[in-house]
Amino acid sequence: MAYTDWHEEECLLKNPFYYELPLDCWPCEDIRTLVDLTGFPNYSSNYVFNEQPFIVRDSLQRIVSFKDLKTLYKDYNLALDQGTARFLCSEKDFCSPRDVFSEKSASRNSFQVMWKINRVAAARVVRKIFPRPYFIPNNSEVALERYLYLSGAEAPQFFLPLTDFANVWVAQGQGYRLIVLDPSVPCLSNCSTVSVLLRPRDYIITGSFGGLVHVQLTSVKTSV
Repeated sequence: MAYTDWHEEECLLKNPFYYELPLDCWPCEDIRTLVDLTGFPNYSSNYVFNEQPFIVRDSLQRIVSFKDLKTLYKDYNLALDQGTARFLCSEKDFCSPRDVFSEKSASRNSFQVMWKINRVAAARVVRKIFPRPYFIPNNSEVALERYLYLSGAEAPQFFLPLTDFANVWVAQGQGYRLIVLDPSVPCLSNCSTVSVLLRPRDYIITGSFGGLVHVQLTSVKTSV
């Protein structure tokens, strides 16, 4: 393989000189609610680099429906299949991209799907419906991996995965989700739990909150 082919792979060798820095609680100490920065002119100098969470309600140009995902998969199924790193589901007969995006319907309204993508070609396809938010600075690196969550109206709450990058954005395509940011254990005495209701087209930056992010469904339709 050429060196460039390794770009999409997980780390093959551990770096013996790498270690986790001690967790700093200052980014979440004074957070009691998420700031709404919709229409704010200067994200970079004021918020993006201060590691605090915020919400933007005008970054996604349109609602992304389950039907849109079906169309996307129909047009780009080869790239998306090859770019699938993990596909987890709550129903054994509804447990592959082909099953989910065919005419088959989930047998229960509590279905849950987590789709992880970690290939360049597949990430480019996903960007067609979930583009890079305009408030992310051009000189800021963006991780290759993408996660898509599809949830029935009665699906249970779930936790977002821990990633290699502290700042994570979550986009709501269709339906409503309650996002709850819990501080990590070392910061429990310094920081408070905060939550926000994500509506269609909303983006949230979780910032360096340092803890778990769990998601509760509040929709009467499939949430994307």
